[in-house]
Formats: sequence, structure tokens, C-alpha cells
Amino acid sequence: MAGATLLCALGAMLAAAAWGADSSPIEPGFDYHSFANVDQFRVTHLDLDLRVDLDLKSISGVVTLVIKRLDPRATQLVLDTKDLRINDVTQESGDVLGATQKNQTIWVSRPFHLEKPDPILGSALVIDLPPSRKALESVRVDYDTGATAGALQWLTAKQTAGHHKGFLYTQSEPIGTRTWIPLQDTPQVRATYKAVVHTDSGVRAVMSAENDPKHKRNGEYSFVMPQAIPSYLIALAVGDLVFNETGPRTGVYAEKPVAKAAALEFADTESMIAASEKLFGPYRWSRYDILVLPPSFPVGGQENPRLSFITPTVIAGDKSLVSVIAHELAHSWSGNLVSNATWRDVWLNEGITDFLESRIMNAVYGEQRASMEAVLGLRALRDELPTLAPQDQVLAIDLRDRDPGLAFSTVPYEKGRLFLSFLDAKFGHERFNAFLQGYFDHFAFKSISTEQFNEYVRESPGSFSRHRQPRSGVGLGACAGHSGGCGAAHEQRLRAGGCRPCGMARRHAAGQENRTRLGHPAVAVLPRQTAGCIERQAAGRIGRRPRLDAQPERRNRTQLAGHRDPQQLSAELRAARGLLEDHRPPQVDRAAVYRPHEDCVGSGIREARVRQGAPRLPPGHRRGD
Repeated sequence: MAGATLLCALGAMLAAAAWGADSSPIEPGFDYHSFANVDQFRVTHLDLDLRVDLDLKSISGVVTLVIKRLDPRATQLVLDTKDLRINDVTQESGDVLGATQKNQTIWVSRPFHLEKPDPILGSALVIDLPPSRKALESVRVDYDTGATAGALQWLTAKQTAGHHKGFLYTQSEPIGTRTWIPLQDTPQVRATYKAVVHTDSGVRAVMSAENDPKHKRNGEYSFVMPQAIPSYLIALAVGDLVFNETGPRTGVYAEKPVAKAAALEFADTESMIAASEKLFGPYRWSRYDILVLPPSFPVGGQENPRLSFITPTVIAGDKSLVSVIAHELAHSWSGNLVSNATWRDVWLNEGITDFLESRIMNAVYGEQRASMEAVLGLRALRDELPTLAPQDQVLAIDLRDRDPGLAFSTVPYEKGRLFLSFLDAKFGHERFNAFLQGYFDHFAFKSISTEQFNEYVRESPGSFSRHRQPRSGVGLGACAGHSGGCGAAHEQRLRAGGCRPCGMARRHAAGQENRTRLGHPAVAVLPRQTAGCIERQAAGRIGRRPRLDAQPERRNRTQLAGHRDPQQLSAELRAARGLLEDHRPPQVDRAAVYRPHEDCVGSGIREARVRQGAPRLPPGHRRGD
């Protein structure tokens, strides 16, 4: 019974996305948004040497790619680029004339050319290589970034909190890394990297790697990322940054005017990590630091491993918006440890992460706070679904010949969370926790497709599909997280309108209504608001990484909130639930910290705190996760 229900849910999840607009089947695991010939070559490591010029707003770089050769007969290496100027390409060789010592390394120039650019994907960089039986090749590319590099966001001093130095940050998800590094820009390729970054001596550089907060500002910074990660998680920021420690393995990088407030706001990060490890298994990234970006950062957060990039608008002074930290931390398991193989599979990142976020919030701040966040997310989903085409309302959507940024609606986030909440409610916390830990262990440091996820659910040891009956007291009518502790009266309460001791009100008729509205059998269990609180709460979820909308019809979460003042929003949330009274650090003068300035020219995306909104971004830039 339970196995059949699960398989039906999995089948319906993919049914609408199995065939594309051209009526041809989608090839699972094939990345339609990369030129890279990953079946012949795979990048396993990058060595970066970058020179950042904040005045000229450019990066001069040299990247050495260590490549695993899969086809000894292949004679062309294809990389992804967009708006890059390629100066030279060389290949490492020790068997050529001119080598005076046996182990001397010689770099030989190789022919290359750029293919005709595609407006979404950029240009393929085709490098001619001789056939070889060597297992590994090293190719070096000398390049410069262009003025329209979509992933590079250059800020003047006026656009920062300190108003003293310029600032650079990267926002590469989904396919922006190719605008500042030539590489195989597909999430199915994971690589380690080292980097040396040269800057002005008055600023500090940080990356999604091992950072040394004690390193003196000398204009040269070295980084190591020992774990293999997808290209979109390679991240860089340069600015007038200071560091504040918040725990044994946590800390905050920020500009000086916001550093103290940020450290107070994010003081619970270490507790979040501890709670997450109990639920999902060990944290495998050594440290988890937070980089608070300038007020003009246009998205809520980006889950770069070891160093999440966060908007300053989550610093509300009462921890009412720290769910964005829980979300980015949860990505350390779902997204960073186990990644989507293509952007069609992004729900595996975001939906699972949304579910993990709710578990973290429940463990650290209590069930009522987690339920409130879940209801806000559900309402955001209901608001957006009518604006989406039917084929874009499923989890694994067809993105062929489309911008992969279109995948980042509320559907992969909230519908994905609802799907996992359904499984959690049906099989119980204990069994589902074991499944999640096994899932993360099995696919650790790999990128998988939706089909691989489905296969794992069906065939893995202890899979749900092998259990014919759900745990006693847990089924389609049960509350998410209900363990049967209410006894026989639970079903009576449900029929009467809701099981109040479980903290959730559910009606079977409402379940049918939700299934009809959302078009998804996995949402038979949906959190319903008690005492009409949904009318008293915000219309959307602030702080949960709003999409950067190039298209007017695509709304982001700050827009769903109607650009409301976070102070007013926080007051309403406290009045509705009274949940946050025990988590209020000293108040800060936010008006003095976030001074408005004329250079923050709106582009249709307005931050909740910076009234003027984000600066206009280069064409092709998309939201972060």
C-alpha cells in the first residue's frame, strides 16, 4: 500500500515533464545548458590565478584545468564561456623538444577558437588536442573578463555599507561561472580547486573555500577547496571586510558598519549545525562562515560551501528572518553534498533543502515557528501557481532551449518540500531520518538526476517501497510529524476539523482541494493555518532568496511581500505567533547602518530594507538559489 502510493507520487511528479515542447523525450542526466563534451573529458581540479581590479571592474585570470581523459581518441576539448576574451591556450607536456630535464614541464600552445555565441549559453571554447592514452591532461587558459560578465557584480564605494572601498561579488548560479572562468560549466561535473587572488592591499578577498580570517591584508590571498564541488558553487568576493567569530566553526565576514549586528543576529548558527548533524549526519565542510554582502545584494542568499553569501536585509534585530540561514546551511547536505545533475533536477537541491530547513527551524526554534514558516511558503506557492504554465508546475520541468533560471520558481522549493513532508508524515520521522542519512551517505559528493533519486527510493535497502504498511498512526490523514501520541482520539479529531494536540488543523476535504489546486498527489498532507492566522501574516517569505527577475511576469519573494518594512513584518509575525520573544538580541540602529543612496537604482527588484532597490545588473544575470 505505502509502496504503491509512493510510486504513484513519483510517477505523477515526472509525468508532465517527461516530454518536451518538441514532443521528443528528455534524456535524463544530459545537460542541455552546457557545450562541454563531458563524455570525453572531465575536469577534476582547477588552479586559479586571478587579478581583481576594482577600479577597472575586470579580472585577469589564468586557469589550469586538470582533466581526466575518458576517450583516448578525442582531439577536441570543449569548454563553456560567455563574454570572455581568450588570450592563449597551452597544454602541459614533458615529452617535447626543449625540455632540458627529465621532469621539466613545458607548456605548448594549442589551437583554439570560439563558436558562434548563443544568447543564453554563451560561446563554446574549442581546443585542439592530440590523441593520447594519458589518464590526465593539464590545459591552461589565459583570459580576461568582459564588461558584461553576468556573474560579476561590481559596486562603487557609495553602494557599500562603509562607503570607503569598492566591492566585487560573484553570483554564478545557474550558469554564470562561465562568465568569469572558462570551464565545464555543468553541475554534473564536480572539481576541487586552489586559487591565488591578487587585490588592492586595502581590501580582503574571500572564496567558497578554506578562508583564513587571521591573514593580514597584503593584496594576495590563497585558497583551497579540497572537496569536489559543481562549478556554480565557485564563489569570490572582494571588499573592505572584517571577521567576527560566532562559534568554534562559525563566523561572519561583513563590512565594519554591519559586522557587530550581523554577529548578534547569526549567533545561533553553531546550534543550527549541531541540530542538523543529529538529523542529517555529519557536517563535512569543516567550517560554516557567513558573508554579509552590501545592501545592494539583490538575492536573499547563495549557498556557497563553507561561506554562504547573505543579504543584509535578514538582519532584523530579532532573528525573525534567520530561516534564510537555516536554508543556506541545509544546502551543506542537499545541494552541496548531493547536487542536481542538471537544472531540470534543481528540485533535488531546493525542495529537499526547504524540507531540511523546516526540520532545523523546528529543532532550534520550536514546532510553531517551523509551522509558521511552512505556511508562509505554502501561501507563496499558491500565489505563484496561477502565473505558471501547467508544464512549469511540476518538479522536473522541461528547460530545453530556455534559460535555466526559469526553474527557480516557488515550485521546486515549496512543492518539493511538500513532497518530502508527505513522505515524512506517511512513514514517520524515525524512518524518514534514516532514509535521508542513507541518501546523503550514498550520493555524497555526487550530482544526480531525478531518475537516479527515484531509482534509489525504489531499490535502496530499507526503501519505502518495500514496506507495505505505514507506521501506526501515520498516514495520509495524519499531521506532518505526528507520531500517534494522541491515541485513538486522533482520527476523531481529524474528522471533527483538526488534531489540535498535534498543533495542526486538517480536514480531509481540504486535502482533496489542495491536491486539485496543486496538481500533485504528494500534497495530500498540507499544513493548514490554525485560528485564521494566515490572514494576519505576511503574504510571502522574506529572506528566502528572491529570484532576480529579468521578466516582469516572474515575481520574487520580496515582491510577494509587497516590499513591506521588515520591522513591520517582524512585529506582525510576533503578534501572530508570539514565538520570538526569547530570541531578541539588543536592537541596532538599522537606519544608520543602511543609509539609502542615489546609486542604488531600481531595476524592478526592490529589497525589503533598501527602499531604492538593487542596482541594474548586466544582461543574462539570474537569481541565486
